[in-house]
Amino acid sequence: MKNFTPEEIKPSERTLGIIRQMAYTYRVAKVQGRNVPCGMN
Repeated sequence: MKNFTPEEIKPSERTLGIIRQMAYTYRVAKVQGRNVPCGMN
């Protein structure tokens, strides 16, 4: 599989780690019929 992101604009490993952590801990809860985002630690 070919990588479409050029090397010069790739985010740093620290940035990728933060994004991964946010994606892992992010959840959506239903409150009164609405989707409400919330973080889970």
